[in-house]
Amino acid sequence: MVGTWAASYSLNDSDLLLIRDDGTYTQIYDDPDARRHYESGWLKWDIEFRESNFARLHLNGMRRAGDLDSIFNRESGGVDPELFTAIDYCENEVVEMPDGVVLIVTGATYETPRGIVLRQTRLAGSEWTWSFELMEE
Repeated sequence: MVGTWAASYSLNDSDLLLIRDDGTYTQIYDDPDARRHYESGWLKWDIEFRESNFARLHLNGMRRAGDLDSIFNRESGGVDPELFTAIDYCENEVVEMPDGVVLIVTGATYETPRGIVLRQTRLAGSEWTWSFELMEE
């Protein structure tokens, strides 16, 4: 998981995850059109290997961009389970993310470094999902 991962949700924004091998990461989100910039401190991450052979990357305190402002602006990060249901569409089950974000680690259907992508869970009622790709090393 170590490296710099990038996602984009609109024309000019960028969401970067800088993941280190010491179990910490930082998130840098920039959207010049909305005049929004966010940079977290160094926060904890962990990987969960599932019986299904999928893996989930747990990013404590991560803010979920690409959705409503009310989701992104949560101080604790994650998604309020009282308002939204996050679904791991690989295992078709609900994932609670009250204080961080869980990304699904999957193979890619196109060429990427290391052959994997980090996919956001799908919010119930939405057909949209986003993913992070490893930037060239």
